[in-house]
Amino acid sequence: MTAGPDDRNHRMLLLSEMSLRCNLAADEREVYEVAAAYMPRVMGSDYAGVSFVVAGADEAAVMMFSATPDAMPVLARLYVPGTSFEETMRGDRTVVQNRVVDGAELPPSLQQLSIRSIMHAPLREGRRAIGTLHVSSRTPDAFDDNDASLLTQIAALVSATITRVRTHSEMLLARAAAEEASRAKSEYLAHLSHEIRTPLNGVIGMISLLQQTTLNAEQLEYVTTIRASGEALLSIVNDVLDFSKIEAQQIELEDRPFEVRHLVRDSMNIVSAQARQRGLRLAADVDTDVPRYCRGDAFRVQQILVNLLSNAVKFTRQGHVRVTVALEGPPDDDQTLALRFRVEDTGMGIPPDRVDRLFRPFSQAEKSTARRFGGTGLGLAISKRLCELMGGSIEVDTVVGEGTTFTFVVRVRRSEAGDSRPARSVSMLPAMAARADLRVLVAEDNPVNQRVAEMMLRKNGFTVDVVSNGLEALAALEQRRYDVILMDVQMPELDGLEATRRIVERWGERRPKIIAMTANALSGDRELCLEAGMDDYVDKPARASDLVAAIGRVLSPLAVERALLPSIPSGA
Repeated sequence: MTAGPDDRNHRMLLLSEMSLRCNLAADEREVYEVAAAYMPRVMGSDYAGVSFVVAGADEAAVMMFSATPDAMPVLARLYVPGTSFEETMRGDRTVVQNRVVDGAELPPSLQQLSIRSIMHAPLREGRRAIGTLHVSSRTPDAFDDNDASLLTQIAALVSATITRVRTHSEMLLARAAAEEASRAKSEYLAHLSHEIRTPLNGVIGMISLLQQTTLNAEQLEYVTTIRASGEALLSIVNDVLDFSKIEAQQIELEDRPFEVRHLVRDSMNIVSAQARQRGLRLAADVDTDVPRYCRGDAFRVQQILVNLLSNAVKFTRQGHVRVTVALEGPPDDDQTLALRFRVEDTGMGIPPDRVDRLFRPFSQAEKSTARRFGGTGLGLAISKRLCELMGGSIEVDTVVGEGTTFTFVVRVRRSEAGDSRPARSVSMLPAMAARADLRVLVAEDNPVNQRVAEMMLRKNGFTVDVVSNGLEALAALEQRRYDVILMDVQMPELDGLEATRRIVERWGERRPKIIAMTANALSGDRELCLEAGMDDYVDKPARASDLVAAIGRVLSPLAVERALLPSIPSGA
């Protein structure tokens, strides 16, 4: 089919449009729709279509055939042997058939179209022929060599587009599968965490209660060792879970006011006992330019700082460990600024060829490190990810035999004040609890954890009742007044979330304050508890100080003081 200059220019314009539409195609179906819309106009044909070999079959193909200019219509089954489709696939070349006999080339459902000319060009994925791009006409001798060359070029364009969208689709499927695997891993680890944390809560809780009894020196040494081992096991579990949540992108940062100097002081206190045992000097310096109060995730900032301090103390035999805090450059605006923390030690240092391993998960500077000093090899990997989540970074400067300095930067916002809750709501609460007869209901199905929570609270002056599930908690509330409920989330009969919803619906504003007490670990657990109507959240294993602090947070000082006031006789 010989085309004049105007026809050639028009074809080139249509080809340019077709190429653009192919590049924008999001899926395979859209590629076929583009071919159906443009092929008849570009090739001057009556129909256009694509055909693919049926997987595992040598005698059939699936044909998508365009009987109208703008749509791929029906799927038809094409019998392959003896057709130009078979010749194209076998020879891997464009084939023109200008004398189609009635009943040949097309399936019975399309033979009424009276096609007399048909041309197939191979579609390829890589080097493999996967089907054909074809045009057809009701006119005999409709196609010539120029048409065959043009169709070959268009087939190459369509082949490349099909390969692109299939690759993209495979990538999306692979990503979805990976995300599903990551979710499954996180859910499994969360379940495993619950199973580990529940007995750990009993072990650490009972040991802490035992430490408060009268013990001789030998017994105290044994108990202290057992508790230290339990705390070490809990640290390992937390590391694995934190890293898993970060990998699954399930870490959600908090935005709360905190006092920078208090954060540094508290972090130093955590490692001070170990530093004293080693004869190390601890020092801290917060630059005067650093605001007193900031807003951000203080828990995660402290997690990074404590990890670096713990490593510094662990790997330093003599000398000092020093923390400095300053602003990193000028503030981005009136509110956002970068805090730079430096943790410097006079320890053994790290060989230059080992530095690149530091921030890799499950890796340590030397293979012997785990044997000599213990640890999961996750602390620095977690710290690095947390810094990045908070808009910052972490780096290390080290000299073998002289020491190491870790520097990390996190982005926070200025705050006018820190936590406004009065300190006495926690520090004075145990003494006030006994006088005010503050009643706590513990809803927990594990007998050991029931006993632990009960004893911890009784020792802090609270009146305590214990139930084993949500239904029993509802029944207890019908019998007497409670100020606070410590509610386990996973319980038989009726879980803590549903029990909380029923309590909110039944008692409204007159209900007790409800604190979730759970060993669950996934991001979103806190949100689920708050959405159900709970007022606060405590992770297991919980120390007595954690429980008292949580109760202090949910009970306003005014409510406690009101409970302490002597009752006024009626009529006075």
